[in-house]
Amino acid sequence: MTLTPVTPPVDPDEARRKRIEAVLYPWIDRLGLAAEWSISYGLTSRFARGKASAVFARIVVNHPYRRAVIQYVRKNLDIATEEELTDSTVHELAHLLLQPLAQRITDLLGESYIATELAQASETACDRVALCLLTAYWGKPRGGYFDPYTDGHI
Repeated sequence: MTLTPVTPPVDPDEARRKRIEAVLYPWIDRLGLAAEWSISYGLTSRFARGKASAVFARIVVNHPYRRAVIQYVRKNLDIATEEELTDSTVHELAHLLLQPLAQRITDLLGESYIATELAQASETACDRVALCLLTAYWGKPRGGYFDPYTDGHI
């Protein structure tokens, strides 16, 4: 009788986790965020509020406890290049760099029209911070960020 070794089933999320960790953890260190934030990540099939299908990730911040979770969309992660994964991850981490300012605005203005407008400006600021960081990292300008105030890509 010959025994055939059993191959354990392949967990597709394991490969996704390895890709994420290879990008996320070095950037957390580069940006010095580990000293102030507890940052984790998760995988999701889609975002609850029906975000656009091109969105790779989003960050959920629990400011008082300095915790953040980056949620990555599985199907978009599967087709993302390493540059796209890096760009998206750095953009989400840029939200933490700007979080003290965003939180102070919310504290002062509450949930108002002005606060909503400033939140959009904060998103644009995250795009620009990420663009600066990524240009330095890749050694070349990176395109692809949409600027709603100029109606074009930066």
